[in-house]
Amino acid sequence: THTKAAGGWPLDLYGTSEAGMIEAVALTYGMLLSFVLSGASRNRKLARPNPPMLEYVGYVLFGVTATAAVALAVYAGWGVIDGAVTAV
Repeated sequence: THTKAAGGWPLDLYGTSEAGMIEAVALTYGMLLSFVLSGASRNRKLARPNPPMLEYVGYVLFGVTATAAVALAVYAGWGVIDGAVTAV
């Protein structure tokens, strides 16, 4: 028998839930995105070029965001077509 965490996520053998991992990834993603956007806007105000690492991380984050948006849209569309999703 598996017990459930506060959010309803099942706990694994170590008593941790999958929600903790999702929260950690979301926090890391948000912090990186905030850092990149604030750095890019500051560099734009000062009229200086962005460092290459800032641009690379920005492009990776943009790619992850675009991929996740397309994947979630396809997943939602497939659920509507399949009849598994009744209300979004």
